[in-house]
Order: sequence, then C-alpha cells, then structure tokens
Amino acid sequence: MGYSTQATMALIGNIAIVLLVVAAVVRADIYMHNMRGSNNRLNEQNQDRTSNNRLFDSQNNDRGGYNVGDATTTPATTAANQAPMKYYEGSILRLEWTSQHGSMNDNLNDNLVIQYMCENMQSPGYGPLTQLRDGTTTTQSTTGNAGDVNVGRHELAAYFTDCQTRERNRGLFIADQTLNGNTAEYTRQNENGDDSGLECPEERD
Repeated sequence: MGYSTQATMALIGNIAIVLLVVAAVVRADIYMHNMRGSNNRLNEQNQDRTSNNRLFDSQNNDRGGYNVGDATTTPATTAANQAPMKYYEGSILRLEWTSQHGSMNDNLNDNLVIQYMCENMQSPGYGPLTQLRDGTTTTQSTTGNAGDVNVGRHELAAYFTDCQTRERNRGLFIADQTLNGNTAEYTRQNENGDDSGLECPEERD
C-alpha cells in the first residue's frame, strides 16, 4: 500500500541529493518512488540489482529501486552521460513510497523516518565535502576505494573510520542479539559488524 506526504526543500545551486531509504533503518521492505530510491541499484541492465551493500544496507528485495537516469538511449558508462534528477529551489516535492509490511496496522508501532543529505557542488560550504556521487560501477564503496571517482559515495571514509573505532552506544536496543564487537559497527541488525558501503550501522539502526 502506498502513502505520501509533502515536503518543502530549499536547494541552493546545483545540489546533489541522496535519500537514504528508510529500509536501511528497518527490515520492512520499503521502496521510495519520489524522490526515486535506488535500493542500491546503479545502471543494471536487468531486473535484479547487483549488490544490496553497494552504498548502504538496503535490506530490500533485489528487484526494487530505480537506476540512475541515462542522458541518452545508450546506457551511461561515465558520470557525464548520467542524468540524475534535479530539483529547483523552493520546489514542493511530493514524497511517495511503498511499504510492503506493517503500516496502518493497529497492532504495530510503525515509525517511518525519511533521512536525506544535500551538498552544494559549487562551493566547499561548511566542513569537508562528502563529494556525493552515484559512481559508474556497482563495486561496493569502501575506505580502500574512497578516492576512486567511479565508485559511488554517500559518506566520507573518515566518518566510517570513526565508526569502526569508537565504542558503540550501549543504550541502543539489541533485543536478544549477541553482538560480536563493541564498536559502532555492531548493532541489533548487524551483530557481525558487516560493512555496507561507508554507512555506519549504528547511525542507521
């Protein structure tokens, strides 16, 4: 069943927007339609995505999500040939998503969190630029390939390194899970500390 709401965003200049789909927060099979959610897709020429951990832990079915747009009828192989969606300053955007399980059920406590990031591509702004990009390869983003412009990026490698080294928040609910580490990589939904792009599991959980 689909639900929608409205949000107003003031975007200055040429801003890249990344929606971290709420499915990265809960195991609920939720798909963004507007603004389009990737579900970790990039440029796959088939129904199944290549990786559910390319940029973040999407935890959705393989066939959900939207590719980055192509500027022509030929599949893009370079960033210059991609055609990402653009929005004008002051636009009123209608957010649309599909929630496959649970929503509007009186027996469930259902919380949907929309998280997004904006970055001005024309000036350094405040603090280090994350240099958001879709990339041109479905290779998983890691600290080792953070400098490769062909690999997508949602987070700075330095943020992920901090996640790997700081102690986890022991106030977070872990249910009956036995966590196999004590840094912020280890959470209720990521007890083994698996990597999903440069996303910090604790910030998602």
